[in-house]
Amino acid sequence: MTKGKFPNGLRKAMDAKKIGLTELANLVGTAKQNIERWANGERALKPDMAAKLAPFLDVSASQLLLLPDDGRPSEPSKEEKMEADALASLRAALVAYGVDKRQLATLLPVIDTFVTKAKQAQPEQTGSRDRPQPATPRRA
Repeated sequence: MTKGKFPNGLRKAMDAKKIGLTELANLVGTAKQNIERWANGERALKPDMAAKLAPFLDVSASQLLLLPDDGRPSEPSKEEKMEADALASLRAALVAYGVDKRQLATLLPVIDTFVTKAKQAQPEQTGSRDRPQPATPRRA
């Protein structure tokens, strides 16, 4: 457990997974300094970032935030799994096309920002096919 001003379980999870600051920062698309500050307890680890980090560390966001566990194993949501898989696939594709780590560290946050903005602009799908549609008048 981190002993700084803002304790959390990030350092313990990183040690258990044997993943370094730089590698985790590249996977998540943030600066190494952010990971270091969270891991040392210098800055508060926010729930949204804990949810983003958790799949890469094989832990739950609750474990990273040191929240009490209700005894049931915590699984990431289907959307979180899909996002993590998509990010890993995108990362692999960029590396396959010759993008180096420095470029990757620049590209991933930009892509993440774009995806976040697109999600906010996209209305939630409600299954409109299931609802009856109003009749449209026919033209003569």
